[in-house]
Amino acid sequence: MSDYSALKKEYGKLAAKHSLPKFEEFTFVFGFPKEDELKSVLTLFQAVKKTPSNVAHWVMSLLSPSDTITAHDSQVTRDMRDELLDALKKCVVADKLLSIRSFEATQSKDPEKVMALALAETVKELKEVATFLKKVLEKTRDGWKNAENEKESTYHW
Repeated sequence: MSDYSALKKEYGKLAAKHSLPKFEEFTFVFGFPKEDELKSVLTLFQAVKKTPSNVAHWVMSLLSPSDTITAHDSQVTRDMRDELLDALKKCVVADKLLSIRSFEATQSKDPEKVMALALAETVKELKEVATFLKKVLEKTRDGWKNAENEKESTYHW
């Protein structure tokens, strides 16, 4: 059942039951879930809870490169520094929010409701960030297409 329409249908069942965001919004922020991650809100939450942290690490690598590849990407996105910092902040806040909601769920009489609310809040907060990061990815891809060779992709402060 790994095709798009089947995943969308399974997600739709969870979304209807727990007031989750639309499938397209969810997948834009978190990516496509696997079939077994759609068994419950708990499994879905567990599958995506590290996403803001992972995205934050990638953004940090653009802001503070540690190797030739991220140095080149950082140079290409230098003019986006303020927006990258804002995206980093939003990812860190979303990551902390998911951690807090996870703890709240353990104390709640309705943990699925708390986790569904956390997922909805995170999608709402990170939809704009995901749109911006899509532009960053396009810019870094174009930067590599325009590079004549890897030796030119050094970073200078």
